[in-house]
Amino acid sequence: MPNVKTNYSEKSATHDPPPGRPEKTAELLHDAAFHTTLRDADIIFGSDEATGKAFLMYGKRLLERIVWTNKSETASVAKVPILQATTELEALIAAVTVIKGRCDYNGGDKRSVTVPITEGNLS
Repeated sequence: MPNVKTNYSEKSATHDPPPGRPEKTAELLHDAAFHTTLRDADIIFGSDEATGKAFLMYGKRLLERIVWTNKSETASVAKVPILQATTELEALIAAVTVIKGRCDYNGGDKRSVTVPITEGNLS
């Protein structure tokens, strides 16, 4: 088989998201106060600053229990603003996974429900 020259670009072969803001990534990965906020939260939402859409990062089991039992529960809710299309999402996934033991982010499942998010207690 003859050698065939291809038009290969390393950039075109990757699906990595563009880098996020260095200061935001540093906060997500290294800020102790931010990690305490995540640790104390029962439910964590990410909020895309570019689109305004929110997505669940942690707390799926609690939300499902509330729905299935139809009983209100008090829960601490945290909302984390990021640029979802960048590596900030990966940093948030890593932080939630390390701090909470798992992450419930579903990769942008289109079967989502819009829930008004306010910081504070969910009951």
